[in-house]
Amino acid sequence: MENSKNNPLTTLAVILQKSWESDHHLFVALFDLLLSAVPFECATLFLKHPISGVLEKKFQVGDTVVDLIREVSFENGPGLSGWVANQKNPVILSSLKKSRPGQTNLFNSFVSLPLWAGEHLLGVMNLGHSREGIYLEDDIQGFTRIANQFSVAAEQLFLRKKLQTRNRELQTSLKKLRTTQAQLVESERMAAIGEITVTVNHQLNHPLTSLI
Repeated sequence: MENSKNNPLTTLAVILQKSWESDHHLFVALFDLLLSAVPFECATLFLKHPISGVLEKKFQVGDTVVDLIREVSFENGPGLSGWVANQKNPVILSSLKKSRPGQTNLFNSFVSLPLWAGEHLLGVMNLGHSREGIYLEDDIQGFTRIANQFSVAAEQLFLRKKLQTRNRELQTSLKKLRTTQAQLVESERMAAIGEITVTVNHQLNHPLTSLI
């Protein structure tokens, strides 16, 4: 892993300040930046669903979902990511060649980074590589910094989603308000026309009554 002073992830703020066409484009930029700092062949980002609280795959680099023991479920979802979500520190596995006999491993080095904003879990990011020893326990501090920086990105995404939802709700409320206002104006107009009609009828009928 590169020295933190030269870590290109320090430009994360620049990426987050841009207006992206979609979340996908944002993630592509983030993982391209990550790849310039940390080697990986495949990566998977899981984010916590705001209602169910279960981790959901949000973005993937490569053809393989990076996770382990997907057949086992934990509180936050299936796979090792569901367990890592309760941890505070990255989980680094330098070699997986002998960990699962009889199964073909598409990656032999694995690291899982829990993403937190204070005491609030945001998600988990996993990186995988086919070579052993790509990720080492000595890199724990570097991966912790990366997790912190990606947590900022995930938090920004959640806040953006909340803001978009709130804006849609406000737009819907404003549309309903305008519709109601238009209906009230129309009702008042019809009421005014009704009053004028009654007055005119009265003015016309009064002299006719006198004549009769």
